[in-house]
Formats: sequence, C-alpha cells, structure tokens
Amino acid sequence: MSPPEAPTPHSRRNARNWSRRASPLLAQSMKRQGLLVSLVYAQFGDREKSIQFLNSHNDGLGAKPLNLAAESAAGYEAVRSEVRRMGALADDTAP
Repeated sequence: MSPPEAPTPHSRRNARNWSRRASPLLAQSMKRQGLLVSLVYAQFGDREKSIQFLNSHNDGLGAKPLNLAAESAAGYEAVRSEVRRMGALADDTAP
C-alpha cells in the first residue's frame, strides 16, 4: 500500500484562487437563506413543516420561499413578511 500523495503546489494554488473568486453575492444569498431557515423553524417549531414550507411553491409569494429569499434582499423581506403573517394567523386560531 502506497502512502497518500501530498497536494501539489498547483492544486493548492487552484484552491486559493477559487476562494478569492467567490462572489460576495453568493455569501449574501447564503446568509439570507440561513436567516430564513432559522426564522421558519422558530415559527413552525417542526422540522418537516419548515422544510416543506421552504421548498414548496407558495401561491402568495409566487415562488419557493427559499429560492425567493436567496435571490434578493427584497425577496427575503417578502418571505419574512409571509412567515410572520402565517404566524399571526396561527395565533388567532389558538384557544
């Protein structure tokens, strides 16, 4: 059995260059998605309901909430408002 090969300088350089080329827009998109996942889970309190909401087309939003939030800050705010509205409706039906 031969020892594993050490990474070459060329492979390290490619990895380093890739991280420099990472778009700040991608980081912002991921941040919005993370915030939304936390908000939805806190609102629904159930993992399966949260996943279903985030990944299913929402007629009120006209898109999948997770995708809409990733696209722009305005999309995130629209989904956030919808989640809060849904929570308010749920609170109204509580005994």
